[in-house]
Amino acid sequence: MSKTYVIIPPHNGVSDSDRADRISVEWWSLTRPDSVKQKNDVTKRRFSAIQHPTTHEYAFVANDSIDVKVHAQADPTELVSLCSELSSSGATALTNAINTAKGGTISSDTLLISNWTRLTQAEVDAAGWFPEYED
Repeated sequence: MSKTYVIIPPHNGVSDSDRADRISVEWWSLTRPDSVKQKNDVTKRRFSAIQHPTTHEYAFVANDSIDVKVHAQADPTELVSLCSELSSSGATALTNAINTAKGGTISSDTLLISNWTRLTQAEVDAAGWFPEYED
């Protein structure tokens, strides 16, 4: 298991916090698409998000070494649109990878866009993401 903190920048008028939340929702929707979600489902997102206390950047906490189940009815369209930094060929490659994985799994590392900043626990600690508070 490899925990990574993925900084999600604002892009195309979508704030970093909204974007991090929407990406998390769409990652979850790969496993549990709207067509099979129930009103009483508890899980709505794949990741938790954190905000830096001084820079106010948002990041989600992901595991970059797991396989993500992809439901046969999963639709990658919204997730790919939220990854707007991708080139046209990158968006097509991500869409194709998700569609190929339907009914199986896809590596979480494949889903993490390469130009998003990824930080280790030591890096977020050093950068002050989790300040120490005195009692």
